[in-house]
Amino acid sequence: MFGLFSLFGRSTALEGALKEAGIHPLLVPEAVKLTIVRIHKRYGEWRRTEASYADAAALLAYLSHPGR
Repeated sequence: MFGLFSLFGRSTALEGALKEAGIHPLLVPEAVKLTIVRIHKRYGEWRRTEASYADAAALLAYLSHPGR
């Protein structure tokens, strides 16, 4: 199956931020990653890429934690 990022290009900054937050990038659906990238392109232009992806990855890690 074609991954969405094979068509649009992978965001290594996002995948690195996910790894730093403790989430393996393969466990996050491609649609979620694509949504994060799209939101960043629309609203996150005023911030550094690494910082905004780190914030998104931290939020995703918090929301996906089973013990919350």
